[in-house]
Amino acid sequence: MKKEKKFIKIYKSLSLLTFNSFLLILLLNLILAGIFWMIDTLSTDTPNVDQRVLSHREKYSDVDAYTHMAPDEVSRFLDEQDAMGSIGFQHEPWIQFRNPEFHGIYLNTDVRGFRKTKVPESLEGAPIKIYVFGGSTAFGYGVADDYTIPSFIQTKLEQQYPDSSIVVKNYGQGFYYSTQEMLLLISLIKENSVPHIAIFIDGANDTHQLHFMHDQPNFTGIVKNLWNTRGSVSYSSTEKEYSWIPMIRLAKVISQKLGLANPSGKTRDPTSEAMMDANGPAYVVDRYKSNLRIIRSLCREYGIECYFVWQPMPFYKYDRSLHRTFPYEGPIPKHWSATYKTMKFYSSPDFLYLGEFLANVREKVFVDDVHYNEKFNSRIAAAICKFLKPELEGIIFR
Repeated sequence: MKKEKKFIKIYKSLSLLTFNSFLLILLLNLILAGIFWMIDTLSTDTPNVDQRVLSHREKYSDVDAYTHMAPDEVSRFLDEQDAMGSIGFQHEPWIQFRNPEFHGIYLNTDVRGFRKTKVPESLEGAPIKIYVFGGSTAFGYGVADDYTIPSFIQTKLEQQYPDSSIVVKNYGQGFYYSTQEMLLLISLIKENSVPHIAIFIDGANDTHQLHFMHDQPNFTGIVKNLWNTRGSVSYSSTEKEYSWIPMIRLAKVISQKLGLANPSGKTRDPTSEAMMDANGPAYVVDRYKSNLRIIRSLCREYGIECYFVWQPMPFYKYDRSLHRTFPYEGPIPKHWSATYKTMKFYSSPDFLYLGEFLANVREKVFVDDVHYNEKFNSRIAAAICKFLKPELEGIIFR
């Protein structure tokens, strides 16, 4: 009897302890949930804009670098660009991703995410079609529709050849490099959209993407993880299922602050980094040249004249003090100069090297970390138009 009473007493004590512990954990989670709710609500001034987009703008956007747009226009344009960035990239078959459809005052893309170009003059006759491919600099991040490189090419060619119908289309996309541009050209040809002239503006994304010594689009790792974990249970997916619990979220925040968490799931490998520094530039150049050969073959088959432009970047022969916030706090990684120096000596009638275009410039060129202002988009467009002159006149006057 005494044993039973003792057991009941212990049981009641444990039950009370368990119940109180449960209430304490529940109360703590409710308090943390309230704190996190206030943080999430108050920390974002513009709820519809992704905080990562806003932080990039706050760190890199340089209103003083603009030459054609007034400060209030710049602010409204950047609001539109932030809104587009918050929508995020959309899936695109074969090529992986593209910009979203967006309609604003200064920034407009169509249903496939292609940027609006300056409206061409309405003239009789079949137009000369010029397609411009490239990454975000060709797309025109940082500037309004009429101030992108393709829009300036449209304007300048109309001034040079006022009696000729010319249509320039902008097929630049954020993060694209020569491999994706080649795939995009194939897709357009399959849709029977064949230009007379195709221009490929590259250098930045090829150097950045390919120096890792793998030829794959920017978000391949994310897509691979989504594909591999879809429909299967893993410890990583289980972790995500419970990450909404405030105490677990707090634990993750603390571990990140203490440097215990590794969001990428990878550790730094000094040997691999050294290998990239040594072999990365050669891989960039070899793969880029290989893509050029494939594009040339494709263009020959379809009667397209193709031209390739190696673009200037702030990481090679540019005064970094002109940057509001230079992307690299320390020394610039060696693969930039190694790749650019190699491409300087690449010679081909269809290749225009602009890698040292900014060597003697002593004024602001970049409206953010890597994108040109209106003035230098115009200057780059002028250099491209000059390069195209023999081909264009051959088409116009034949």
